[in-house]
Amino acid sequence: MAAPVASPPITSNGATGTNGVLSPPMSPKSAFRSNGRLPSFTSSRAPSNGFSMKMSKRASNGGSYKIGFVQENALALRKRSMAELGAGVHQSISNVSYVNFLEWIRSERLTTLPHKGSRWDKTLTRALYFAEQLHKFDQAVQSFALDSSAAGAVAYGHAQLLLQACISAALQTKQSCTDYHQLSHENSEALDKAFTVFYKFAMSFQSVLRRSELLAATPDIREQLCHLYTDLIALVVDVAIKFYKTANGKRACVNRLYRY
Repeated sequence: MAAPVASPPITSNGATGTNGVLSPPMSPKSAFRSNGRLPSFTSSRAPSNGFSMKMSKRASNGGSYKIGFVQENALALRKRSMAELGAGVHQSISNVSYVNFLEWIRSERLTTLPHKGSRWDKTLTRALYFAEQLHKFDQAVQSFALDSSAAGAVAYGHAQLLLQACISAALQTKQSCTDYHQLSHENSEALDKAFTVFYKFAMSFQSVLRRSELLAATPDIREQLCHLYTDLIALVVDVAIKFYKTANGKRACVNRLYRY
């Protein structure tokens, strides 16, 4: 296995720093490196009225033109999330930016003080690395994708919901406050797999995103990158909604058993 590469922690303004709070136990780069392609999955691009997947659609913005379906897909995903999770839950994750998400992870570490190498420590590390890669993806496409940062906020919010749902599920199983961050085996395994897939998806395009000449080559390349960006966001939303509904279904079942 390749030598671990630690990701720098986060300062109060959301930038990376050296205060040691978020220094992860290991880098997932070596663990997630693969010689093959990512496993395929069914695309969950959100449909948009009147769009019909017309790839050439763009919106004017200050004299320049930007690809508009990133914004449209994000709006469609927000509506779907609200319909499936409820207005209250959706509102709690509707304004989670990149910095907000990193601050939430930092706060969670300070609250739970997970042991290095513990399940919760590894889960938070996976989430941190994923957020960093999604942010890099956003920075690469924002010059030609309309409201790409707002679309990224949809993913950060649902990634946070995924972590919160796991915490809530662990507490409902009557684990003590001192060890709930260890999580149940089932929940920790599910989260580990989820954030591994998210991270690998985002990392698989970094070599392309770092080459500015490719981004400026043709409109088709930029549009395909926007499709990949929206696919990643939709994947996070799909997994978070399913996990949340499954976790809440189990809690409802447990509560009914206790009443009887």
